[in-house]
This record gives sequence, C-alpha cells and structure tokens, in this order.
Amino acid sequence: MPDRGRPVLEVRGLEATLTGRSGARVQAVRGVDFAVASGECLGVVGESGSGKTVTLLALLGLLPETAHWSGEVRFEGRDLLALPDPVRRRARGAGLGVVFQEPLSALNPVFSIGYQMMEPMRAHLGLTRRAAAARAAELLELVGIPEPGARLGDFPHQFSGGQLQRITIAMALACDPRVLIADEPTTALDVTVQAQILALIRRLRAELGMAVIWVTHDLGVVATLADRVLVMYAGRVIEQATTAELLGDPQHPYTRGLLAAALAPRAPRPRRLRPIPGHPPAVAPARGCSFRPRCAEALAQCAAREPPRIVIGPRRDVACFWDPATGGARDG
Repeated sequence: MPDRGRPVLEVRGLEATLTGRSGARVQAVRGVDFAVASGECLGVVGESGSGKTVTLLALLGLLPETAHWSGEVRFEGRDLLALPDPVRRRARGAGLGVVFQEPLSALNPVFSIGYQMMEPMRAHLGLTRRAAAARAAELLELVGIPEPGARLGDFPHQFSGGQLQRITIAMALACDPRVLIADEPTTALDVTVQAQILALIRRLRAELGMAVIWVTHDLGVVATLADRVLVMYAGRVIEQATTAELLGDPQHPYTRGLLAAALAPRAPRPRRLRPIPGHPPAVAPARGCSFRPRCAEALAQCAAREPPRIVIGPRRDVACFWDPATGGARDG
C-alpha cells in the first residue's frame, strides 16, 4: 500500500507574474502552498481565471520566457525550479505525467501518434522500439482507442477531439509517472468514456501508488475521485480540506457559492442553481480581500486587508475572516 503520509510533491510559496502585451505585469499565482502524497488525489477547483492552470505551468517550469516565477517545487527531494533546464526536463519527463486541457497543444501534427508515444518511453525507460510500440498499443487500448496497434501510425488529424484527449492521457501514463498532473482532462469526453478514464486513474493509484493532481470545474468528479481539495481564487488558495469536509461543511463564501451553482444529480429533488454574481478579478486588488466585491458575507476588515490562511483543522485552512458557524468574524 502507498504511504500517504509522505509527500511525493511539495509546492511552497509559489509565485508567478505574467507580462501582458501592453507590458503590464500581473501576479497570476500568489503564495500557493500544497503537498500531495503517493497514492493521493488532490483536486484543484475554481472558476476560469482563478489561477489553476498558471499554477500547474509554473510548478512545471513551462511558463513563457516573459514570465517570472519563484518558490519551491520539491519532487523526490529536489527543487525542480532550481535545476538547470535540461536536468529539469529529464526529471519532469521521468516522474511527472501531464495532461493538458487542449490535446492539440500537446501533440505535434507532423508526427504519428505512435512516434510521439514511443519516444519518451525509449528516452526515459530505455525500451526498445518493439517494446515501446507494444506498450503504446497497450496504453491506447486502456484509454479506449479501437484497434490500437493499427492506429499507432496515424496522425493527430485522423482522430476525433475526444480520442485525442484519451491519447494525451495515455501519453502521460507512458513512463509510469509518480505524479499525474491533469488539467481538465475529461472535459471533451462523453460521460461513459469519462467514467472509464476515472476508473483507470483510480486503479493506477491503487496499484502503482501514483499521486494525482486533478484540475477541474466538475465538482462531481472531485466528489468521486479526490481525497483533498484546494479551492483557488485570484491566484491563491482560499480553502483547503478533505473532500468530505469541503462538500459537507464549506467554510469560505466562494466555496459555498461554487457548490450552490453546481448540479446535484443525486439530490432527492431538483433545486434552483444560484450563480455567483460578478466575475473573478483580472488583477488582485492592492488592499483587501479579492472576493469582497462578490461576497454577501463581507465584513469591515475584508476591505482593509487580505485575509491570511487560518488553520481550522488537521490539514484544513481557509483564507476568510467570516465564520459560517457564528455569522461573524472568525477567531484566529
């Protein structure tokens, strides 16, 4: 059984600043901290623009050259962000599997699917061409591609969008990663294929002790797959809890808003969805809570300073002054 008490990946004080076309600099990731243990699944949720994808790109060292990032990303005892680029790429390729939201961004249109799947296995696992081809066909079968052996020679344009997403998942699993990082990996898939992919991920976690970081808008997926959840808003983590704690007793008004706006297919009767008014800020305010303009529970201190992350339980914290238990200010 995997040792879930020992982190395989730790992120500490991750910051990322992006430069726009006008030259303006935007702090897109602000002091993100989290850890994920072997065999554990960490869900990351939040609206578009909350900083989820930029956080993943920053910890992988994949932001554009105009960006600036800092902090620590410790994987197997080494800080990936402190390594030279060639060493970081080898460490990332051998131990971190990545599934991007847009499959075409991860696939080269001029190379066959088989070639793109086999090259990492030959480089990082030392497999022969024949062994790599067999492994590639096995992975394509696992993710539901018909006649996998015959399709290794096909090119990306010969597959549907859903098939391409399954192929990128297979590629991410090719080198038996210790951590799978997935950014909205099942968005383009129908519910049947999505269920098959989720079952595959659960099985690989159990068999290989593979850790998973799963970014999604789908709280239903989080409920069935994740052990713990990070809620992000305006580039920072505003709530962290086990899945059961977060779904059963959300502490941040934003988390409560996300749950109120989500479908609950197993509920005894349909309920009216309550959207969160407004939009996430493009730039965090210079002072005060970033969520305050959209928050019905805002207190006087929310305008004065940004709330710190307050520890409220084992591996549970929230960045909010408001206490839902009392309806007033939180102690701590």
